[in-house]
Amino acid sequence: MFLLIVPVLLGALGLGAAYKVYGVIVKQSVNDEKVANIGHQIHIGAMAFMRREYTILIAFLAVLAILIWI
Repeated sequence: MFLLIVPVLLGALGLGAAYKVYGVIVKQSVNDEKVANIGHQIHIGAMAFMRREYTILIAFLAVLAILIWI
């Protein structure tokens, strides 16, 4: 029983810590235009990567679904 509860509690604790760190980061303001521009460029690159990643994943899942169906 103990081994079933500990991972759930640790997972919840980790999610809570991640949410707290996110809140601290979001509240900070950017005073330098150069820093804001770099952050924007990183965001654009991350979104392009995620779009490509999900495109490949969807194609893989479609092939896998067809193979399972056959």
